[in-house]
Amino acid sequence: EKTLEILLEESFIDLEEGETSFFVELPGADFTATCERLREKGLKLISQEFSKVAITKMPVAGEDEIKLQAFYDKLDTHDDVQALYCNVEWSEDSE
Repeated sequence: EKTLEILLEESFIDLEEGETSFFVELPGADFTATCERLREKGLKLISQEFSKVAITKMPVAGEDEIKLQAFYDKLDTHDDVQALYCNVEWSEDSE
């Protein structure tokens, strides 16, 4: 219960409670500082990971979606590409 109170004091995007732990999604701008504050308040962070998540998704459909999916797939499998971020809202058929 104390852990939940500490987490509620922070500005988070999402919070999921497990049996023995919490999954907390934090805004990127304060990620490192927020993790440090949580440690200072006595919480043990099992892991921390920074990911880029698009806030605004862009819908595509039809032929544009097919072409964009093919381009995305080529980039995603290219040896020189280390990370690929995309804010496309794919239809359920293409995922």
